Amino acid sequence: MIYMFFLPCVVYMLHQKQTLGSVPVWSYIIHGVLILIGIANFVNQFVVEDPYDAFVSGNNASIGIEENTV
Repeated sequence: MIYMFFLPCVVYMLHQKQTLGSVPVWSYIIHGVLILIGIANFVNQFVVEDPYDAFVSGNNASIGIEENTV
């Protein structure tokens, strides 16, 4: 799954190396940032809790919603 974040960047940088003779520094920086954003997004899918799911499941206390009982 992680391959989809860095494989396109690596293939493009290999293409740059073949056509230009070397990879520009800005390419390393931009593609490195894109890879880090993709990996962070992948990790956050499993780490961050969706507040909508807590609300729908009836566990209102976990998101700070209290019911008024009058």
